[in-house]
Amino acid sequence: MTRIGLVFVLAALATACSFYMVGTRGHFMETGLSKASFDMNCPAEKLEVVQLAQGSVGVRGCDKQARYEVASTGAWVLNSRPSYARLYRTTSIRHASAKNVSG
Repeated sequence: MTRIGLVFVLAALATACSFYMVGTRGHFMETGLSKASFDMNCPAEKLEVVQLAQGSVGVRGCDKQARYEVASTGAWVLNSRPSYARLYRTTSIRHASAKNVSG
């Protein structure tokens, strides 16, 4: 292999490492996070992204959550309205139940 060929192969490998398979969490982090930040009115640093299924991610942050789906074009599309995340605590439920039983 010539030097030029080797340089080309190394450059191609370095470029390939920065791409993610379409529809994955990594792909969303590269291409959809700024959209989610805008849609949810929340800084990107405060968003948590979870892979729900191939082509689908859940985003939670600033007391809101939303679901994004990847379109056939590779773009991420909001699939739900950003809603307030309901985070339940079992301790408060137990406390309320104990209160009702005793009184």
